[in-house]
Amino acid sequence: MSAPDVGLAKADEVAAFLRTTQNQLARLRYEGHGPQYIKLGRSIRYRWKDVQAWVDGNVQGGAR
Repeated sequence: MSAPDVGLAKADEVAAFLRTTQNQLARLRYEGHGPQYIKLGRSIRYRWKDVQAWVDGNVQGGAR
């Protein structure tokens, strides 16, 4: 499954896409391990292309 090509996503949308919780996503942000994000005031947004790049960069094992 791949992320949509355009637009900004809210943390809840990204968490649903990644099949995780918003708290886990916040922890990844805090630790600097999650997808790149944009801070608009107090709001967090993600570019779908950054989410997909993060997923692609975390492939483990097997032949590539």
